[in-house]
Amino acid sequence: MATRLRASGYFDWSVYRNWKQKWEAQVAKLKPRSGGFSTPVGKTLGRAGQPFIRLVLEAMSANRITSDQAARHLDLKFEHFEKLKDALRARPGTGGADE
Repeated sequence: MATRLRASGYFDWSVYRNWKQKWEAQVAKLKPRSGGFSTPVGKTLGRAGQPFIRLVLEAMSANRITSDQAARHLDLKFEHFEKLKDALRARPGTGGADE
């Protein structure tokens, strides 16, 4: 944005350099992100939310829905369900069978 403002004549070079120094100082203060890509479990937690996930897992454990149906509802492969359950136990939240 600042580069375009400079190219358009709205910023002169001194204003642009001042802005750039402030911007670089701000970026340097930011905490670096750890990790990288989101995990399938993390995506499901963010997308579906704990209450819905707990509801689906409870329905599956009560044999009201199959594991295939639960996987479709959560958009998660069944192989990740144990990690999902562990993540829910690690995140106390909205209540449920485990709490």
